[in-house]
Amino acid sequence: MDKLIEYPKLIKRILTEYIELCDRPSQPNIETFLITDKQNGHLFSYSSI
Repeated sequence: MDKLIEYPKLIKRILTEYIELCDRPSQPNIETFLITDKQNGHLFSYSSI
């Protein structure tokens, strides 16, 4: 397994699933976004009210 390729994919998948859980109807006034910078390999989760 090439860690430099597989780990970022795994982290992105985990964060995407987390974002989907946060967007459930239990928190209707809060939006959560996953912001990605593929070129630099950065991932950021952002919530706004």
